[in-house]
Amino acid sequence: MESIFIECGICKLYEKHSYSKFSSILCEVDELTSGFAGLQLVRTGTIALGAKKYDFRFKKK
Repeated sequence: MESIFIECGICKLYEKHSYSKFSSILCEVDELTSGFAGLQLVRTGTIALGAKKYDFRFKKK
């Protein structure tokens, strides 16, 4: 099952406090923590990196 978001609460919070340049770091952490759980995070883009939407799903490794 795929999830699709058109807004990112973290991006909004970081933008509000002038830390937008750090938003993408959390996207990288998502991939790492998914791997620790034995999952692969599959996505075509992230809002923090300029995509219009954030679509993702998990696959078992």
